[in-house]
Amino acid sequence: MSAREARGAARPRHRARKLRWMTLATVVVAGALLALAASRGVAGDDDGDDDDDDDDDHGSSGPAVTVNGACAVDATDGRTWCAYANVVAGIDVAFSAVDSTDVSRVDHYVKATFSGTKNPGSLGWASFGPGTSMSSAVVSVGQANGASSTAYTLTSRATPSNVCSAGCAITELATTSDATGLTLKFRYTKENTTPGTETFIWGMKTSAWPGKHSAFGTVSADVTGITTANSGTSTSTLTRDVTHGVLMVMAWVIFMPGASAMTMLKNALPDGLWFKLHMAGASIGSLIFAIALGLLLGREDHGESSLLDTHYTLALGTIGLWVAQISLGVLRPNKTGGNRLGFIPTSLRPAWFVAHRVIGPLVMGIAAAAVITGAKLIQDKHGDDSAIGIKFLMPDVMYAMYATVVALALVGAGVNLCCFKPRQRSTSPSAPYLIETGQMTSSDRV
Repeated sequence: MSAREARGAARPRHRARKLRWMTLATVVVAGALLALAASRGVAGDDDGDDDDDDDDDHGSSGPAVTVNGACAVDATDGRTWCAYANVVAGIDVAFSAVDSTDVSRVDHYVKATFSGTKNPGSLGWASFGPGTSMSSAVVSVGQANGASSTAYTLTSRATPSNVCSAGCAITELATTSDATGLTLKFRYTKENTTPGTETFIWGMKTSAWPGKHSAFGTVSADVTGITTANSGTSTSTLTRDVTHGVLMVMAWVIFMPGASAMTMLKNALPDGLWFKLHMAGASIGSLIFAIALGLLLGREDHGESSLLDTHYTLALGTIGLWVAQISLGVLRPNKTGGNRLGFIPTSLRPAWFVAHRVIGPLVMGIAAAAVITGAKLIQDKHGDDSAIGIKFLMPDVMYAMYATVVALALVGAGVNLCCFKPRQRSTSPSAPYLIETGQMTSSDRV
């Protein structure tokens, strides 16, 4: 064999080694991300600490100072109320100082009106009160049926049962309800605190109390009526959520399915090209997936809705199977030629083949469900926004994209089977890359 032929024969193996190192590096990144997720809570933690960029499932707490509250005297009670309309779509909040000259403590009446999309109806309930999370808050729960109110201390994500009584931060509770919505009213006292921006937690459901809320969130507002922190979606929150969603679509609707589809085009693609494309697609898709996961590290919104819980469960399943599948790709046994990496025997090849083929479709199916539930969450949270990313990340668009992917895969597999003969595989142990890909050596072409 001439020097040129030797270099030509070595080139495919060199490329394969580069792709394998890329895959190994991706697995290392994935392991690091999983370790961070375990310590910081990619699926949410319950330690009561809140991240400044934390948000919820049907509203968000993105405190960007916007406009002054509209303050006016209410003729029904003679009090001056500073009102903020639609701090979250369907929720109006108003504050009235008991003594506007006292700046040594927070002592304000609070009203929260739930209407429109947040109207609990004639049988439902709504809650509102000071706090930053379900593990640290006091809320007034008002029931439309009977228009009653009860103050609860929240210490966990479970349905509250601890009634807040002596020394409670909220008193003088009242609830009014009609066909247009439900209003909660209470007096909020916080000693040794100059009145300013306060954070409140809210929840609601259209069925009877007790029961897990169907919508939940936090709002931040200045109780003096000077400024309000808009609890609609902040630019940073919107950008992060949309970026996460788009990256997930790239990873699990384009690159991962594309990499898998290459295995069905072995006969159609020459010289082991299917294997190179399979490795490249899986590596790029995995890197994008890892970046998308990294955007959500440290969030503490797990457990705030059944849809969000489902999304996180699907996400964890996807992460686990993804790591397993990538690891199988890196550590696959050789067909012939001795142990891989010096310790993986060729006898494991049949078991490896079955596992790799089973996990592949399984992880993509679970990832598809995660992508679709994620799209539904995006619409729940940002659906009123006109950003192009929000319009793209719609469940119907995701269904259409997956239908297109499946159709293309079936057409490709059919063409591969009916129009191309199986390629002859190398039997030379000295050319393991050619054995893996189906590329033929010069001796095989005789």
